[in-house]
Amino acid sequence: YANIDEVLADYVLHADHPQHVEINYISEESIDWSDIDPELAGEMYRITQEALGNSIKHSHATRVGVALIRDEDTIEIEIRDNGKGFDKSRITRGIGIRTMHERVKSIGGELSIDSGSSGTTVVAKFKI
Repeated sequence: YANIDEVLADYVLHADHPQHVEINYISEESIDWSDIDPELAGEMYRITQEALGNSIKHSHATRVGVALIRDEDTIEIEIRDNGKGFDKSRITRGIGIRTMHERVKSIGGELSIDSGSSGTTVVAKFKI
C-alpha cells in the first residue's frame, strides 16, 4: 500500500549487502508516483530486485546506484554499478537476465544492459 518510489526506496535501504558496497537510491521527490499502475510497479520492483541482486553477488562493485526516473510519458528504473562488468557476447542468458527481459516485454517495455570493465548498467523503460 505504498507507491513505487516508497517501495523501491525501502527495498534499497534494507537490501542485504556486504559492508564494503555502498548502495544509493534516487528519485524525483516532487513527482506524484501514486498514479503508476500497480502491475507496472510490481514488475519494476522485481526487475530491481534481480538487477541489484546481480550487482551485489557477481560484480565485485563498491558502489551501486538505483534511480527511478519519470518524464511526461515514460518511466524508467536504472541500476548502475562500478563492478567488473561482463562480456555480454560470452555469457549465456542466465535465468535472471532472461526473466528481466520477459518481465519488461510482458508489459511493453524496453530493457537495455550495458556492461564493460567500468561496470554494468541495467535500464528498464516503460511508456505510461
